[in-house]
Amino acid sequence: MKGTIAELQHVVDHAKECIEAAGLTDRCRCVPVDILEKVPERDAYILGNVIHDWNDERSRLILSNCRKAMREQGTLLLVELVITPGNELHLAKLVDVEKLVMTDGGRERTENERRLS
Repeated sequence: MKGTIAELQHVVDHAKECIEAAGLTDRCRCVPVDILEKVPERDAYILGNVIHDWNDERSRLILSNCRKAMREQGTLLLVELVITPGNELHLAKLVDVEKLVMTDGGRERTENERRLS
């Protein structure tokens, strides 16, 4: 399996060093990308804890950019926390408060909100 890390330039610079140190340059490459503009065409995308950093409008834009670039039989895997119903303590609820303070509109979402995004 081969993969591409598509990230902002400063992340790509550090990731390249880590990939080289791990001896994975034959399996992994890095490209600088602004996902709010476009993403490279690929068979599959894994967005790990990305969407929760953005408000609904920008989240939709990121997902739309992936869809536009995705090959016909492509796959998109979102790795995100989901807010559970009720008032029980849950990691997603704590991270949601963090996103409220640390981002401009980012937040964790419920299962239903994820389906509608």
